Order: sequence, then structure tokens, then C-alpha cells
Amino acid sequence: MRRAGVPLATDPEASPGAPSTSGVALALPPAAPLGGRAFVLLACATAVLVAAVLVPQAALDGGSRRPFEIFGPLVLSGWSLLLGVVAVLRTRREERRWRALLTGALVFVVVGAIQWIVVFGVDHDRRVHYTSLNAVHLVPVGLAFLAVLALPGEPRRDAADPRRAKPDLGRYLLMLLDGLLIAGSVLLLLWVEVLGDLHGSGLSAARYWLGLGTILGSAAQLFALLLLLTFGRPRSPRAVVMYAAGALCITVATGASVQWALIQRVEINQTASAWVGLALGPPLLGLAMLVPPGRRRPGPGLTSAPGTPGRSWGDQLAVWAHVYLPYLPLSAVAGLVVATAARGDALRGVTLALFIALVGLVLIRQMVTVAQNTRLLVSVRVAQQELHYQVLHDPLTGLGNRMLFDAEVADAVQDHRAHGTPVGLLYCDLDDFKAVNDTLGHAAGDELLRAVAGRIRGAVRRGDLAARIGGDEFAVLLRDLGNDPRAVGELTAQRVREAMYTPLRVHGHDRRVSVSVGLAVVAAAGPLESPEELLRRADRAMYAAKSGRRRRPPAAAPATGPPAALRPAPPTGHGGAMTDGDPVIPRPV
Repeated sequence: MRRAGVPLATDPEASPGAPSTSGVALALPPAAPLGGRAFVLLACATAVLVAAVLVPQAALDGGSRRPFEIFGPLVLSGWSLLLGVVAVLRTRREERRWRALLTGALVFVVVGAIQWIVVFGVDHDRRVHYTSLNAVHLVPVGLAFLAVLALPGEPRRDAADPRRAKPDLGRYLLMLLDGLLIAGSVLLLLWVEVLGDLHGSGLSAARYWLGLGTILGSAAQLFALLLLLTFGRPRSPRAVVMYAAGALCITVATGASVQWALIQRVEINQTASAWVGLALGPPLLGLAMLVPPGRRRPGPGLTSAPGTPGRSWGDQLAVWAHVYLPYLPLSAVAGLVVATAARGDALRGVTLALFIALVGLVLIRQMVTVAQNTRLLVSVRVAQQELHYQVLHDPLTGLGNRMLFDAEVADAVQDHRAHGTPVGLLYCDLDDFKAVNDTLGHAAGDELLRAVAGRIRGAVRRGDLAARIGGDEFAVLLRDLGNDPRAVGELTAQRVREAMYTPLRVHGHDRRVSVSVGLAVVAAAGPLESPEELLRRADRAMYAAKSGRRRRPPAAAPATGPPAALRPAPPTGHGGAMTDGDPVIPRPV
């Protein structure tokens, strides 16, 4: 049977006319032997059959319910075996492998149900003997454990990302601690209920190890399923959950059968725990092999393409399972301790040692969790700082962007209006920048912008804010101007001008850069209505500098400057400095 979902065009099993994909890998849901509707019908039929066996146990008494007690496990285990056979026949490859192993285990469960009939229906002595023949009961335990190992899973989403796929020692440590918590809790429960009595029973070595292997094998199967639900990514989580529920019932029945070997003679009214386990466990295992996979509900950012960021409801459930599932058997241990204390008994020997070890593991796990949470908080804060920097800075030049500059200008104007603090602004525009893009390309233009930004950053004071506010437009906010704001502003403009004397190396070419600059300074007593007004003043001064430069012929540079061949055109209005003795900046208001 073909896996449910959209067949790929390259899939040889795709049916003619089936929708295909080209160049896009669609995520296929896990294969299922039955559709949702068919599974519901079979589940209802199974529930009716279980009720038909269980209800008479409560409604009848005496000899009237005896047939149900004796033949009920055989009927239900036989039905479960039939479900397993159907599942094996309707699946293939890795999906068939684990179902075939589990179906093989159900065959031995049917054999156990027949033995049940012999003990309680035919053998009136009702004695349970552990002989070498009972070693056959280890076979279904091994098959079921192999079925757990054969359960197909999905690859982790970070497996293809080398940055996220590197080893995480903290995660591995938590996995180890959670595994020890689950194993220790299960072992403590088994010791109190079964293993303690088995240890002091005086059985022969063969019978002792046979009983111990049977109960520990069933517990190992349950332990592996809990680990899979906690840390793994099973292809069908619903099947694993139902599998774990059935394995729990079988483990309870196995523990009861070991206890029968200790007390030798067993009455039918002493088999409630084993009877319930045999009545519920096999049907749950049979349905687990037929349950269809859950459909992933697309959430924000989740699409059918693999590796797309986003979490489905199954992923969120897996996160919560990772957090709380290890504490489920630990909660049972806590209940056992409370019950022991309520009876006035004390924990002793192995029970006390295991309980102390579990408490220590919980404390260590909490310490590791606190350390991981601290690291997570630090990484979140660093990410927030990086995001804040990216939002407020130009990605090309590293200078502040328009958003940061407007906010700082508004703050400076607010400070000026409230306290009379002088404020100044340089507005810079590269001349003939379009010619660089047209002749050398946009990559050269970007390189030129980065170089200009670096020189502007090096020319201004530490407390000034340099920003790129447009394609080839830069601005500098001047604060802390002292007693002579105009002199400080002109001195800063002069440093910017001198920073542009040396030609820039762009794509192997020496490029002379000419910048038109306007300077607007508002002294302490000057009125200023809004940040936009300060920007308009500097913008007008910049355009006045640009037009004045176009009207004047090139002039000789001062003798103290760099060689004439390397100098840009005379800095008319450049940096808000004096040009041929004429100021081009507005005088302070």
C-alpha cells in the first residue's frame, strides 16, 4: 500500500495521474495501514469486544462470570493478533518491520492466554511452576523490545544545519539524567512490588533469573518507549503513545505472573491485576499498529517544505513531553513514599537507597536546567542587542540609519527647547556619485560609500552621531558644543573636509571624492520649533554649497595640503568651512 500523502514525481510507486512535484520536496506524512475512518470503526469494534468481556465481571458473580474470566484473555489476545496481522499485510519496509516484531510478540501472548485457560480452567490444582520451559516467555519480551528499536523516526530539523548540529553537552546531560530518573523510578516501583519479594523468595538460581529477566525485560521495553517519547522524533507519536499504554498493561501482568511463582498456588480472584493487563494490553498493542498518523497543522511559518522554520502542534507537544514525561514515573514513586509514610512504615535497604539516588538526580537535573536557562537568557539578551543594533544602523556602512538619526535629532531639539542646549547638524552629499555607479558598477559604489563612512566616522568627535540617511547622503549630529557652538561646528566640518583629501581606492582605481556639506548651528538663545526645521536649515546650506561649487572654477589648494593631483575639487562649502573667504553656512540664529 502506498504511503498516505502526495506522491513524488520520481517515486516509482506513484499512480498514474497522481499529483507530482518538480524541484520541491514535499513532506509526506508517515505511512499508515488504514485510513482514519477505518481505524475508528476497528477501534469501536475493539472497545465493544473489551466491554463485552469486562462488563460481565462487574455485573455477574459466582459461576456465571467464570467463563468470561477464563476465556476473556484468549478472545482479546486473539483479536489483537488478528489486528497485528492486518497491519503487517498492509505496510511495507521499515513500517512493516516493527509491526511484524510486535505481532510475533502477540503470538506468545496468545500462548500465555492458553496457559491461563489450562491453569484456571483445566488444572484444578492451580499451581504455577517456573521451569526451564518458562524461558519461552522471554521471547515475546525480546521481540517487543526489538520492535521499539525498529520504530521509524524523523530526522532532526537541525541535522542539516552545521551551526545547530554541533554537539550540545547540556542537552546530552539532560538526556542522561532523565533516562536515569525514568529507569530509577521504574526500578524502585518494581523492587517494592515484585523484585524485593523475588530477591528473598529462596527460588533456585534458574527460576530466580528467569523471573528477574522477564520482569526487567518488560520494564526495559516500557523504559525505551518513554525515552523515545521524551527525546526522539517518532514518525507516528500516536502509535508510540498507544504502544506505551499497552506495554504498561503487559508489564503489570508480567509482574503479577512472577508473583504467582512465589506463592505457588493461585486462585482466580487473586489475578485481578494480571487479568486487567491481559485484557487491555494486547488490544492497545493491536490498535497501535493500525493507528493513522496525526496530520500536522500548519502554524506560522510552517509549510510543506522540509526545514522551514515553525513549530507544529506535534513539536510543541514533544517539548512539553520532554519537560514533564521524566517526572511521570517519579510521581508514582512519590505516591508510593507517601503511602508508606501514611502506613507508619519506613523506607529501608534498597528502597531507601534508590529513593535517595532519585532525589539526588532531581537536584542535579534542576541545577543543569537552571544553568541552561541562564545561558538561554544571556543568548536572548545578546540576540536582542544585535537586533536592536541592526534596526538602528545601516547594514552597508555601519553608521546610524535614518531612524536612529531622527530619534537623536528629536532628543537634541527637545533638550535645546527645555534647557537651551546648543545643537548643530552637518548635512553631507557626495558629488557625482552616480558616475561611480555608472562607470565602475554598484559594487564599487558600495565600496566607496563604506570608505567615505569610515573617514567621516574618524573625523567627527567621539560624542557626535554620524549616520547615513540616504543613498549617498550622510549627516552628523553635533552635541556638547561648548561656549562657541559655531566654532566647534566649523572645526568639525574642517576635519571632515581634510579627511577627504586623500583619494579613495575603489576597485583598483584611485578616486577623488567631492562632498557638499551644509552646517546648521542653533546657539543657546536661538529659537528652534522642530527637528524638521534644523534638518531643513542644514539641507538648504548643503544645496547652497553644491550650487556655489558648480559656479566656481577649480582653485589651487593650500601649500600645506596634499599634492594637487590627489586633491579633490576645491571644497566649496565643504564641511561648513570657509570657501575663498566666504561662509556658506547660515549664521546662528
